[in-house]
Amino acid sequence: MSFPSHLKLLWAYLTTPLRPNVHGGYFEGKLSQELIYRLACLGFNGTVGAYGSVTAIGDACESKQIRVLLSPFLPWPAGRVHPPAQAAIPPHPAGIESP
Repeated sequence: MSFPSHLKLLWAYLTTPLRPNVHGGYFEGKLSQELIYRLACLGFNGTVGAYGSVTAIGDACESKQIRVLLSPFLPWPAGRVHPPAQAAIPPHPAGIESP
């Protein structure tokens, strides 16, 4: 969003009794609901199995502009090599050490 769009949204949020729903879209899409329910009910490995691979999940998310960051603490599916832990950790701001 551009800066003027942010200002318009802030103005609408502060001045109208019916505030804009700024987070509802996350839960209304078919893919996001599917991911939420599968992860909650099947866990990570079950979700990977349902999609066929981690790459397939990533491709589905990328097609809907959903950003995915995998935790290095996830149990990786059997028979697969877990990527290096540092690959999933975003860089730290200057002056903050990595765990």
